[in-house]
Amino acid sequence: MEMYQNDGGMRLTAAVIGALIKYPWTSSAPHRRNKFNIYQTELPFMRCIAEQLGLPQTGENQWMRHPLSYLMEAADDICYALLDLEDAVEMGLLQVADVEQILSRLTNKEYFWQSYSSQERCARLRGIAIGRAVDDIAHTFIKHHRDLLNGSFRGKDLLALASPDVSEALNAAKELARTRIFRHQSKLITEIATFPCLGSILGLLVPAVHAFIKTGQLSKRQELALSLLKEQKLDKKDGLYLGYMKVLDFVGGMTDNTAAKLAREVSGIGML
Repeated sequence: MEMYQNDGGMRLTAAVIGALIKYPWTSSAPHRRNKFNIYQTELPFMRCIAEQLGLPQTGENQWMRHPLSYLMEAADDICYALLDLEDAVEMGLLQVADVEQILSRLTNKEYFWQSYSSQERCARLRGIAIGRAVDDIAHTFIKHHRDLLNGSFRGKDLLALASPDVSEALNAAKELARTRIFRHQSKLITEIATFPCLGSILGLLVPAVHAFIKTGQLSKRQELALSLLKEQKLDKKDGLYLGYMKVLDFVGGMTDNTAAKLAREVSGIGML
């Protein structure tokens, strides 16, 4: 969504946007506060999209999911569940044998070439496993497409209804990633470091936005900080909510390396 930010964005169709929204409700939706995709600033757009797509409204500011969002969700799960394992092998967090044990569940024995190197064999198995999972999910989608189209689908997701081979292999991949990758010391240190990193950026920009909107009296540092919001330039008519959203858009559009670099720079670390 970063392209043409102030000129209509990427101009995606309603169907594409609907397929991308996994949680089509706001934070005020009952029992759904932990995960939501709709902010107050996007509500008018969401209402328009829901009308265009015929998404049934299930409550105040909440709608049924678009059927294609289930396919997007499954594709995301398949790719990340399997690619995370392959990346972990390259980083030395897992052994090739760990990955082969899971991926071999989704491949035929004739594809398991012992003549290739371990890493190449892992990559080949990953490609075959993804293809097998995609085919299986496609059949699952077709099987339940009537329920998905009329809004009566009650499954957790498509993976939960996939064949046992696919669902068990992907669940095993996720569990292996959770216990052996995401809890590895290097990953933990990186995650811990994100808190002061994001905190230093937000701690600089949020008070500056508050001062700009509420009093108009900014310190020199706050004036300089707001000049960073080039694509999200503030206006006194924005109000605090929209002002804070512009900060979140600014931070959310950064890569990890960009955010880390900016946090170091605004804190002054390494400059003296």
